[in-house]
Amino acid sequence: MAGGIDWFRWHHGSVTDPKFQLVARQAGASLPDVLAVWAYLLESASSAQERGNIGEIDCEAVDCMFGFPATETRTADILAAMSKRGILEGERITAWDKRQPKREREGDTSTDRVRIHRAMKHHETPNSTSDSQETPRGEKRREEKKEEKPPAAPWLTVPELVADGLSQNLSADWLAHRRSRKAKLTRLAWEGFKAEVSKAGWQLDDAIRKAIARNWTAFEAEWVKPAGPAFQAVAAVTVPSLAADKTAELLKADEEHRAEVARQRSLRQEKAA
Repeated sequence: MAGGIDWFRWHHGSVTDPKFQLVARQAGASLPDVLAVWAYLLESASSAQERGNIGEIDCEAVDCMFGFPATETRTADILAAMSKRGILEGERITAWDKRQPKREREGDTSTDRVRIHRAMKHHETPNSTSDSQETPRGEKRREEKKEEKPPAAPWLTVPELVADGLSQNLSADWLAHRRSRKAKLTRLAWEGFKAEVSKAGWQLDDAIRKAIARNWTAFEAEWVKPAGPAFQAVAAVTVPSLAADKTAELLKADEEHRAEVARQRSLRQEKAA
């Protein structure tokens, strides 16, 4: 651990960085092998006395650690390809200074950070504490939006339905039915229901009973529209005619059966004689 720092930054996009794919191609290695060696180099550079220096790498030991074939020099090949691509400069990671956090810059030691932190705590006042606990801007906006939201329309009550002509029991049944279907009965929904009932020419209580029986939460005049004259005429002619045809077929089959029975009886009598 160098200077009390036991971590390093791993930047987004490292796994998909094209330069590591080029290194893998030049070294004859897989991309996961290259990334494993790169992670090892970053950790070595981070823990070095002079951060950013990888020192002398024991390539054979790294090959053994990652399970690379003993017949190959894969780690050495990867390091050579990285040097060729400018990722390494001798025994140092080229872009280490750009990748380290700001607090690791020169002159920003752990002692300096502790001194600054203590000074801030010493000068902290109740007012500054309350300011730090102030609701964030985003939270304020969300609270304002919640306050601006209009109140939800209330459920109608049994007395309100009774006032519109329903009985006490039927009003209670209708509200219970709507609650079971999670269909809130607001004034707007109720006025729309009554309008459709009036359009259909029905009584309100009959429409409510029909809706409960059919498990409806609404009512449409089209749903209870009577069949037209053409359909009634077809039904009047077709259904009886079908019944008559079926009856004729049954009678004919019965006559044929009786005739066959009589013929068989006659044959048996002739043989007996």
